[in-house]
Amino acid sequence: MKKAEFLVNLASVLELDDVILTFDSNLNDLDDYDSFSILSIIAFIHKNFNLQLAARQLNKINTPQDLIQLIGIDKFE
Repeated sequence: MKKAEFLVNLASVLELDDVILTFDSNLNDLDDYDSFSILSIIAFIHKNFNLQLAARQLNKINTPQDLIQLIGIDKFE
């Protein structure tokens, strides 16, 4: 998956219809970013990258770029 595609898919997982998500967007500033969002991201990452993350790991993430670093930049084309 390319990083741009990841960003689009992440916005979809977070159900961001009227918010433009960038690599530097602060996820904690999103109105609907909550524990359900974190669980949705965990499932998305597991399905697409075969990587199991814990919620506590995502609590340390601020931006989509941080998430890409956590997943591993080598997993992106």
